[in-house]
Amino acid sequence: MNSKDTKLVILLGLLMLFASLAIGFYLSYYTSPHYTLTGSFVLAADGEDRIVLDFPHPASLRVFYELNCTSAGPMEVRLNFLGADGRSVGEVLISKERGFNYSKGMRLLSDEPVSLEIRALGNEGDALSGRISVKYSSIDYTFLSVAVTFQLVMALIAITMVIYGTCGYLYKGAEREVKKRA
Repeated sequence: MNSKDTKLVILLGLLMLFASLAIGFYLSYYTSPHYTLTGSFVLAADGEDRIVLDFPHPASLRVFYELNCTSAGPMEVRLNFLGADGRSVGEVLISKERGFNYSKGMRLLSDEPVSLEIRALGNEGDALSGRISVKYSSIDYTFLSVAVTFQLVMALIAITMVIYGTCGYLYKGAEREVKKRA
């Protein structure tokens, strides 16, 4: 292999390595929460009144919630994430004092949620008004597995090409030095 070939192998290896990094950055964005479910509500504090919000896209198991609400008295707010069969796949219970309350957090669910149910339990005759925002990602795990595997193989081939090209380049340089001395 001549000097031009080794430089070409190194260059192709570096290009593949940068392409692998670009795929990694895209997958990082792909798995981050970039969908938002929002809703405003007014609920009676009897525990029977509820609001159900449906996720417009298939949701991942990790959700981030942000709740702003007000009530005249202390209250418990229950955020219940429901699966396709209507059963709970995760629940958040927020206890609040009277007045304005802001709460946010992350919840790892046991299965993909289809909808969010909000209930309030407090003093009879009291009401809860507020706004909820749930951020989530929509992940196709088959695509993600294939893309991560492709990225890994591409990175390994790229590193191998860079090492092979560098060793070949150094070997040719050392070979020339030996020929000059001889």
